[in-house]
Amino acid sequence: ELRVLPLLLGQLQISEIGIANAQIEVDIDVDGASPWDEAVAAFRGRATGSREVDVQARRLIVTHSFALVRDQRGLFDTVIRDINVLVNWRSPRDPIEAAGTVIWRGERVQIAVDELRPANLLSGAKTPFSGRIASPQGKLTFSGEVENGPDGLRAKGQSSFETRSVRDFARWSGAELPLGGLVEAMSLDGDFTFDKRTLSWPSVRMVLGKDRLDGALSARLDGGRMAFNGTLAAERLDLTNFFSPFSNARSAMGAWNGDRFDLPALTGGDLDLRLSAASVRIAGLRFSDLALAVLVKRGRIDAQISRAEAYKGSAKGRLVLQAGNPSGLDLRAQTTFERVDMGAFLADAGQSRWIAGSGQGQFVVEGAGRSPAELARQLHGRGGV
Repeated sequence: ELRVLPLLLGQLQISEIGIANAQIEVDIDVDGASPWDEAVAAFRGRATGSREVDVQARRLIVTHSFALVRDQRGLFDTVIRDINVLVNWRSPRDPIEAAGTVIWRGERVQIAVDELRPANLLSGAKTPFSGRIASPQGKLTFSGEVENGPDGLRAKGQSSFETRSVRDFARWSGAELPLGGLVEAMSLDGDFTFDKRTLSWPSVRMVLGKDRLDGALSARLDGGRMAFNGTLAAERLDLTNFFSPFSNARSAMGAWNGDRFDLPALTGGDLDLRLSAASVRIAGLRFSDLALAVLVKRGRIDAQISRAEAYKGSAKGRLVLQAGNPSGLDLRAQTTFERVDMGAFLADAGQSRWIAGSGQGQFVVEGAGRSPAELARQLHGRGGV
C-alpha cells in the first residue's frame, strides 16, 4: 500500500507491505554467511543513518507463509509453518512492535515483541526490549536491555519460564536437557544476564511441582551441547520422580522389568548441580538436612549424598551410572549409615518390620546389564549390618 500524500508530491513511500502464502528461505553456510546479509546491511545503513533509503514501510503483514532455515554449521535446521505476523515500525529511530502466531513442530506458538529499537541495536547502543513466547508446552516472558557489542549480544533483565512437563517440552522442542525425562511441572524466574553464549541467573527461584528452590543457575552452549551449573536450596523437596527408574525396575507382580535402559536420553546435556534441602521425600522414605551433588556428562550420571539425617540417624552414599559398556549399563553404588531406626525405615520402605533397633552398616554393589532384569542377575557386592 502506497502513502497517498507523498505520492501527490511525487514521492514513492510505502505504507504497508503484505506477504501471503510465501516461502521464506534462510540458508547459512559454514562461515555463517547468508544471502540475507545484503538486506541486513541495507537495514543497518538506514537505521544508523549511514545510508539513505527513501522507501520505508511502516507495517509488514505476513500471512499463511512458512520459513525454512538451513544452517550448514549444524547449529539450527527447522521449518516454521503457518506464519501470521504483524510488525509495526514507524521510523528507523522508533521501537519495533511485532505480534502473531506460527506453527512450530506441530504446535501453535504465540509471539509478541515490543520496545526493541533496531537502530540502537545495530549501532551498538543499548535498547530496551520485552516479549512473550507461549505454546501449549510452555510460556516464556522477558524484559530488559540488550546491546550488540564487539563480542556479540549482551543482555540483562528479568525472565520467567514455566511448563507443565519438562519431559514433554524437551521432546517437542528437541532441546537436550540433563535428567529432563524425569522432571514434570517446572517454573523458573529471576534476574538474568546473557554474555558470550552464557545465560546466568544470579538469583533465581525454581518451582518443581509444589517445591520451591532458591539459588543461582547458569546455562552455556558449548559445541552444540548445553551445560548447566547451579547451587540450589529448598525447605522441602520431593525427589520421587528422579528415582522412578529404580522404583519401576520391578513390576506389580514382583518380576524384574525387562525393558532396556535408555541412559543417553537422560544425559543429553551436562549438569553440575549442588543441592541442599531441609526436608526430602523419596517415595515413602523421609530424610532431612540433605546435601546432594549431581554430575551429568554424556552417558554418565554421578550422584553423591555427602550428608543426610535419616530415621534418628545419618546416612551418605554415592551412585554412578555409566553407559557405553558392551554389557549395557554399568552401576556402582555404595552407602553407609549409622544409628538408623531400622523398624521405622523398613515400614516406610514398604517392608515388614522383621528387625528393630538402632542399626549401622555399609553396602557396596556393582553390576552391568541392558535392563533391570539383566542387572539384577549380575549384581554383586558386599555389605554388613
